[in-house]
Amino acid sequence: MKKAIGWIILGLIVILAGWRIIQAISTRQRTYKKLAEQTEVKTAVKTVSAALGEISSSITFTGTVVGDDQATAYSDAPGKLLRYEVQEGQHVSRDQTIALIDRSIPGMEYKPARARAPISGTVSRLFLDQGAMVAPQIPVALVINTGRLKVAFNVSERYRSLIRKGMAAAITVDNLPDRRFEGTIDRVSSFVDPSSRAAYAEVVVRNPKGLMPGNFADVVVVTETHTDALVLPREAVIENLASGEHQAYVIVNGKASLRTLEVGIMNDRQVEVRAGIDPGDQVVTSGKEFLKDGAELEVVE
Repeated sequence: MKKAIGWIILGLIVILAGWRIIQAISTRQRTYKKLAEQTEVKTAVKTVSAALGEISSSITFTGTVVGDDQATAYSDAPGKLLRYEVQEGQHVSRDQTIALIDRSIPGMEYKPARARAPISGTVSRLFLDQGAMVAPQIPVALVINTGRLKVAFNVSERYRSLIRKGMAAAITVDNLPDRRFEGTIDRVSSFVDPSSRAAYAEVVVRNPKGLMPGNFADVVVVTETHTDALVLPREAVIENLASGEHQAYVIVNGKASLRTLEVGIMNDRQVEVRAGIDPGDQVVTSGKEFLKDGAELEVVE
């Protein structure tokens, strides 16, 4: 009997001890949770206010600056190049002598023949070395009227329907990085070369001073412009590579709200948003890589 009572007392002690342990663990968990809530770190972010504005899409092509009016000088008689009378970059007038051609043969001497400038302009290239053989079909020099220049470029088949005569274009060249030249598309071939799958096009430059024939140039053509569009800076938009969706974080009551966007025009700097946010929404631009939906935020300047 005494032995049974002892076992009962021991069981009660074990149960009481277990209950106290459970209570202590529960109390500790509640304390940790409360401390975590009190010490939760807010993510620092920078934001921009979604606003209406203008946005454009453009296509960049690579071309070469050429003269709108250019011609090649030839000799009227065969012989050897005696010497050039001009230098590259020099301005010449129409019919001015560019080179002298020695047309003498053994036992007979003749007055040197001349290669003359076919137009007034700037000598762009001198093709031959002194003593080189010259014939009427061999070019001696290239003369370009630099008062009116154009940029020749190729338009791939993909973009041919977007490029039309009369469209504005901006031209930049590497040796003049701070200059921007304005031009107008003057020609777009309707023929697509089957070997290159591209059509030939030309932009006439309206302010060519400083450009030189032979310069490589970037031609930027604006193909579409939307006004009164809801626009975000490119850095505010997340491109989800897995789903193909465009997203952005909007601040709602101090927390991050992940929105899926319907986008329109996108360029290097801006994105047009057709749905997903409203004008005036505060959208995260910096710090979004550390966010998740519902995260507490602290906006910094």
